[in-house]
Amino acid sequence: MTDLFVHWVDVAHWIMGSDMPDRATANGLRAILTRRQTPDTMSAALTYSGNVVVEFDSALLGYLEGGGLMIRGTKAAMRLWRGGFAVYGEISRYSERSDPSSPILDVRSKGEGTVDHLSNFLDCIRSRNTPNASVEIGVAAARAGHVANLALRGSGVWTRSPSA
Repeated sequence: MTDLFVHWVDVAHWIMGSDMPDRATANGLRAILTRRQTPDTMSAALTYSGNVVVEFDSALLGYLEGGGLMIRGTKAAMRLWRGGFAVYGEISRYSERSDPSSPILDVRSKGEGTVDHLSNFLDCIRSRNTPNASVEIGVAAARAGHVANLALRGSGVWTRSPSA
């Protein structure tokens, strides 16, 4: 949860304008890689103010969907991944189709992102400017991953204390 999840939850925090979960549930197991300390298959759901849920699934067993985010609204959904994003209009009625309709907007990234990210970091070291992703953003993303880990290692549920 403090690896791949952290690389995506910061984007969810940015979109939501909130970075502290109120509740987390999680479950996981070592299905194939049994000698590892951490689960190779896990799922977590973090609830934020306004009844917004960020859900994360990870399985090191297959890569059908690849990485990224699915952002679901009442009128559309957006799949965001390192290669770009696609927006899908909401279907008019429930369907069991496993493949999405054609996107109403499909935008591909012009670059991979790593070089831009590292260039920004090095430029900020030289100039002492704030990077695109500040330390505070990284801490909040890591905290969300730790909260999910607490739920995973505990009873499966973590709840924010009223004083936090």
